[in-house]
Amino acid sequence: MYETFEQWRSEWVAARSSPVAALDLFTRACLHLERDPDLARAVLAMMVRKDVTVLDPSSPSGRLPGSEFEFYITQMTREPAIARSHLGGLPEDDYAVDPADAHIRAIEVEQSGNKAAVFMHCGGRVAPTPVWLRRNKKGRWRVITGISGMCRGIRPGGGR
Repeated sequence: MYETFEQWRSEWVAARSSPVAALDLFTRACLHLERDPDLARAVLAMMVRKDVTVLDPSSPSGRLPGSEFEFYITQMTREPAIARSHLGGLPEDDYAVDPADAHIRAIEVEQSGNKAAVFMHCGGRVAPTPVWLRRNKKGRWRVITGISGMCRGIRPGGGR
């Protein structure tokens, strides 16, 4: 897992060739909310469409999540199984994952020009989770919709 904003940004720039790589990094940043919420918020704000963020000069990205996006971040913070279930965690193992080796598993990718839909496996429910991304003018993929779907329908872990 990355320790600084610059490490995250560098990896995001490197992920420009693939919407799957960008979504994997986004989901790992969601997992990072457990470890360093302030850094994770700045990183996540960099990876989504700008209209769900607000300008904040104190943030390393210059942006922080706006109220709509912050609602989903709060859900992920309260229920770590959300990110963990998309990174290979299973309810019977209480969604345990190794952050250093956690990655999404894309079931299907539909790409047309600068838009892509990535359907990723979720260990916490039966159906895959669709997330839509768009490549910006700099060639970087940003999540544009589907975050709410990530937060819905995750089964409780640990046999609860």
